Amino acid sequence: MLSTIPIYIALTDFGIGTAAGVEMTRHLERGDDTAANRVYQSGWVFLTLISFLSGATVWVGIGIWHKYDATMYDMQVAAGLMVAASILTLQVFVLRAVFTATHNFAKGQFVNDLAIPIEGLGVVIVAWSGGV
Repeated sequence: MLSTIPIYIALTDFGIGTAAGVEMTRHLERGDDTAANRVYQSGWVFLTLISFLSGATVWVGIGIWHKYDATMYDMQVAAGLMVAASILTLQVFVLRAVFTATHNFAKGQFVNDLAIPIEGLGVVIVAWSGGV
């Protein structure tokens, strides 16, 4: 249940990370670094806006549909942590696209895969501490 919010928010990238990677690769192969940088910045801004809009929706949704035994503060802190994880996930999509476009796919995949045990460790620490 804890990973539901980050997964749904991660799905809101609408393929922008992949599309940005393809466009950056195309521009870099032509030697047009300025256009590649523009694609990166546009993709990053779009995904950041989507992240914050999704996070705000979750935050407001908790306030409207508060039906659980946990306090509102606990729920908002938990949602805030999940949204922060989601924002990082979306940012990794753009970062991975940059690694792919610059022919460093293996490094990008390593960075992406390194996030999985770190996220898992975070969940374990929160669970061992008795929640938020």
